[in-house]
Amino acid sequence: MASSSPPSSPPPPQQQQQHMLPAYSKGRLQHGAAVPPEGGYPAITPPPNRHLQPPPKAADGMTWGRSVQPDAVALHAAANDGSTDNAAARQVAQYASDTNVPSADAVELRHTDAPSGRMTFPNLNLIVEVPPQPGQRDQPPLPYRRFAVGGFTIAHSASPFVSLGDVPHDDTIVASGVTLFERPAGDPQAPAPSHEALRAVPSSFLTKGPATACGPNPAFIAKHPTADVVYVSNEVEASRVGAYTVCDSCFSSLGPAVSTEGAHACHVTVTPDGTWVAASSYGAGTVTFVRVDTFSKACGLTEEKRVLRLPRDAPGPDVDRQGDSGPHAHCCVFGKQLATNVWAMYVVDLGSDRIYAYRFDTSEATWEPARVDAPFVSCPPGSGPRGIVLVGESRAAVGLEITAEVMMLEVLDDGSLAPLSVPCVMKMLPPDWPESGRPEVARFNGGRWASDIASTPDGRWIFVCLRLRNTVICLRHDPSEPVQCLKIVSEVPTGGETPRMCLLEVVNDAIAVLYIAHHHGHNVTRVLVYLDSGAMEHGVTVAHAPLASCICPLN
Repeated sequence: MASSSPPSSPPPPQQQQQHMLPAYSKGRLQHGAAVPPEGGYPAITPPPNRHLQPPPKAADGMTWGRSVQPDAVALHAAANDGSTDNAAARQVAQYASDTNVPSADAVELRHTDAPSGRMTFPNLNLIVEVPPQPGQRDQPPLPYRRFAVGGFTIAHSASPFVSLGDVPHDDTIVASGVTLFERPAGDPQAPAPSHEALRAVPSSFLTKGPATACGPNPAFIAKHPTADVVYVSNEVEASRVGAYTVCDSCFSSLGPAVSTEGAHACHVTVTPDGTWVAASSYGAGTVTFVRVDTFSKACGLTEEKRVLRLPRDAPGPDVDRQGDSGPHAHCCVFGKQLATNVWAMYVVDLGSDRIYAYRFDTSEATWEPARVDAPFVSCPPGSGPRGIVLVGESRAAVGLEITAEVMMLEVLDDGSLAPLSVPCVMKMLPPDWPESGRPEVARFNGGRWASDIASTPDGRWIFVCLRLRNTVICLRHDPSEPVQCLKIVSEVPTGGETPRMCLLEVVNDAIAVLYIAHHHGHNVTRVLVYLDSGAMEHGVTVAHAPLASCICPLN
C-alpha cells in the first residue's frame, strides 16, 4: 500500500532499505535510500521537455515508462512482502499516464507474485505481467571500485559570481580534505550488476575513513597510470601539487608538496608514461611539469620542474572572465603517441579562447608546437573554452564554459588541431533559458555556465554538464554528417547544485554510468546512460561530499 506523497516521517531504516522503488510525481523524482538526508529528499525539477526522450525498449513484451518525463504521474508502489519490481513500476507509470490518471491519485500495489512477475493494481484495474529475462545482463565485472573525491576547504572558492552573491548554497559546509570512497563488490568474477541492480542501490558508496588533509582546496586529483599514487593540486593563490600513496582507508603523503609557481591550479594530470605531472594554473596561465621519482616504487615528486607560460597577446572580449586578467590555463590533456617518448599535448586557455597543440617529449619535459604555422585553434570570441576530450581517433570536442556550447575539432596525424571543414559549434541551452526555468540565475552570465565534458571511447556519445541549469546533456556524434555532426538526444537533472566534474564509466555494451561531483550541492551523483539510444536517467546521490570538486577512479 502506498500513496502519491512521501510520508511525513521516514520509515525505520530496515523498512526503508526494503522499499527501494522510486517515487515519481509531477515535476519531482525521489529515490529510496537506507538513510534519507537530513530534512528529507530535495525536489528535482526536470527541465523543459525539449531534449528529454523516453528510454529505449527494454525487452520483448515490456516497455519503459516515462520516468524521465516531467509529466509522469504519481507512483509509489511497494508490495506487502517488501519486494519491488522497478520494470513493472515503469509499466504502471506508462499505463497511468496514457489513461490520464490524475497525479494526485494513489497507485496501489495490492499483490506481487514473485515467481511469475505478476503485479496487481486494483485501483487501476490493471495486472502487469513481467516476463523473466534470465541472463539478460551477464557481463564482466565493473572496473571502478574505489574513488577519491576532492573538495574545497575554503568557502566561495572557484566561483566567478562571488561579487554577485554567489550561487545559493549552504556555505557553512566545507571540505576537510580528500575522501576515499568504495563501491561494495562481491566476488570479482561475478557478473556485473544489471541496470535494475544499479538502480536499486542508489546510496552505494561507502566512506573508507575520514578525509585526508591534502593542503587547502584539494580541487583536482589524478592517479599515476601504474602505481597506487595520486597527485593532488591545491587551487589557491600559492598553488602546490602533492603526491600521496593510496592506503586502505586514507592517503599517505610521499613528501612535501611542490610549488607550481602559479596561482589557482585547477587541473592536474600525468603523462602517459608516468614520468611527469602536469598542473594547470588558471590564475597564472601556466602549466607546470614536475618530474616523478620513477627510480623508486613510491613515484613521489622531485623538485625538478618546467613551466610552460601561455602568451598574453590576445585576451578574450569577456570583461568579467577574460580581458586584462591574462591567459587562463584550464587543463592540459595528452593525446596519441607521435614518436618514442613523444605525445600530442593540448592546453586549453579560457582567457584567450584558444586551444594550443604541442609535441611533448617526456625525456626532459620539452615541447614545441605541433604545427609551427598553426600553433593553436581559436574558439568563438568570448566563449571561454574549459575542457577538451578526444572523440574517437580523429576528432576532439571542446566544452565552452562562458557560452555553454560545444565545439568540434579535427585531430590531424601530426597531433595538431584544425577546425572542421564545416565549423560545428552547438548551443547547449534553449533560447528561452533561464526565463523558462530559473529566472533568478539570469544575473550569473545570463544563466550560462557549462562545466565538464566527457565522451565514450568510440566517440559516439558526448556528455556536457551545465551548471545553474543543473543538468547533463547527451549528444550523438556522427562524423559522417557533413553539416551538423552533433545532435542533442537527451537531458536530465544531475541530482545536485553546480555539477562541476563528471567521470564516465562504461559498464558494458548497453550501459554506462556518469559520476558527477557537485560543487554547491555537496554530493556525488550517478546517472545511468543507455548506450543504444543515449537516453539517461535522473541523477541519484551515491555519496555526500562537501563542496565536491572532482572524482578520480583509483582502480
